[in-house]
Amino acid sequence: MIRTVGLLASLVWAGGAHAQVAPLDDGQLSQVWGQALIELVNTSSMGYDFTRMKLNADISLSANFKDIRLGEYAAARNGPNNGVGAGADIDIATLQLGRNLLGDSDATRVMRVTNPYFEFVYKQGADASTRQVVGMRMGFEGMEGIMGTEIRSLSGTLRADLTTNTGLVNFDSMLAPNMESADGKRWNANGLLSTVGSLKLGDTSGATRDFFLAVQTESLNYPAIAGLTSQQAAAGFWLNLRDRVSGTVGAVPSNLPVAK
Repeated sequence: MIRTVGLLASLVWAGGAHAQVAPLDDGQLSQVWGQALIELVNTSSMGYDFTRMKLNADISLSANFKDIRLGEYAAARNGPNNGVGAGADIDIATLQLGRNLLGDSDATRVMRVTNPYFEFVYKQGADASTRQVVGMRMGFEGMEGIMGTEIRSLSGTLRADLTTNTGLVNFDSMLAPNMESADGKRWNANGLLSTVGSLKLGDTSGATRDFFLAVQTESLNYPAIAGLTSQQAAAGFWLNLRDRVSGTVGAVPSNLPVAK
């Protein structure tokens, strides 16, 4: 941080150095390539306006999260506990990005993400006084790597090919028989999903392209990402993960810091 401040100060006070701006011809321009770091995209659909702010970047990270609870509610609210005790839209005991099992390559040790973005949703109105923000989401246009999971409950849609003791099972939360409502809100992970220790994002076709975590005051359809179909999110907190996902039933893999 100190070096950065010092560099900026040097540039500001370097009064003796000047560079003259000169035009480039077509031949010179053809040798230049550039891309904006931040990209803004505005769209409208079904009475909503969407503003997406995308960061054109590739990021590798290793991170561990514990006890993520989003959208807590009382017993009276319809949820996975069915009126018995409080709950949450999303309740994840463990979420790990990356792993460091013996024999893992450097690529497997981290989660690689591309083009992170935030998107805000506005409900259209007759004028500025009636136009209001009704939701937002954050996501990535690409994710590749191992995600360790210990899910207690999930509001959202998740689809994965899971390897179990009895073979390969296609899990789809939208088709799960014990969902408590038609839109999949507060799906209780007391069955197969609760036994999944890790999810592999991406396959030979490329990265997972549709991960997002959203919160909204009403059900709505977010615009399509990376050529995929538009995805609906119900009111409250919502997690979406359906593209190029596989997983393994078992323990959450290790993701401790690598010894130097």
